[in-house]
Amino acid sequence: MGFGSIIGTALAIIVLMAAGYMLIGGVTLSSDVTGASLKATADLENQKLKTELAIDNIGSNASDNWFAFHLNNAGVTKIENITKMDVIVRTTGVNSSVYYVPYLFAGEDRRLYWTNDSISATIAGIGDAVNPGMLDPGEYVNIIIHNEDGFPSNTAWVQVTAPNGVSATTNVVIT
Repeated sequence: MGFGSIIGTALAIIVLMAAGYMLIGGVTLSSDVTGASLKATADLENQKLKTELAIDNIGSNASDNWFAFHLNNAGVTKIENITKMDVIVRTTGVNSSVYYVPYLFAGEDRRLYWTNDSISATIAGIGDAVNPGMLDPGEYVNIIIHNEDGFPSNTAWVQVTAPNGVSATTNVVIT
């Protein structure tokens, strides 16, 4: 009879040790996942700090329903997929409206869209020599916003946001 309690105690100790190992494994895995997530968040914030966008060279043609500008990458982080940039236009005045302007991919038919004419370096004559198709530091992209229905007023506010969340804004007079 005394030997049965020893076996029961030994089994209880084994079960408690297994539960302890599982608990320690779960805590270790959880801390690893949390650490990796925090590192990814810190890396994204670091990229944002190194990204700077600026808008200049604004031009327009109200009769053809478009306006254009240069989006300069003045930071040190390259923007890899410019087609994923968000463009928002808010016309001002009596008939003010807000538009989300999507990028026009080949084969699509839209009334309101933006396209990029070219990527060039701010130093004349270089073009898009480094990382073709990406907006590297020191390069600019010529963005053209089209609205087949026309814009309801001749002034607008434009915001362009890169995929990492950094944005640039400007006011535009559409003439």
